[in-house]
Amino acid sequence: MTKQAWVQAGLERLQAVVAAQVEQGALPGVVYAVSRQGETHVEAIGTMEVAGKRPMTRDAIFRLASLTKPVSAVAAIILVEQGILKLDDAIDRWLPELSERRVLLHPDGPIDQTVPAKRSITFLRHNENRTYRVDDVHGTSYL
Repeated sequence: MTKQAWVQAGLERLQAVVAAQVEQGALPGVVYAVSRQGETHVEAIGTMEVAGKRPMTRDAIFRLASLTKPVSAVAAIILVEQGILKLDDAIDRWLPELSERRVLLHPDGPIDQTVPAKRSITFLRHNENRTYRVDDVHGTSYL
């Protein structure tokens, strides 16, 4: 007899945490997969775009700018599962060298025109500090 891979209460807690972030507007939609002992659970929550109507699907395609983010996310989820950190913890506790960071006054401004950042970076929102140009032809669309 094999041990059950999933504890239903754990899957429900994970779904509730992720769904709450979508409902609060932190991100429009999410697809996540967790795998344990050869069993995989996949969940799609939210919509395909901000203020969108198309529901997120399990087979949605996402652009990845680097693999550092998903690897870091997996490590963070393991620490969350162990109760060592919460997804909305500021990273300042873990990386104190980032506690007094500065940001450009204007995205296209000179590098020496900076101001103190208004908020801390959190583990859940580690992807908010990216800007990807999507529509270089017309120069109007950004992610």
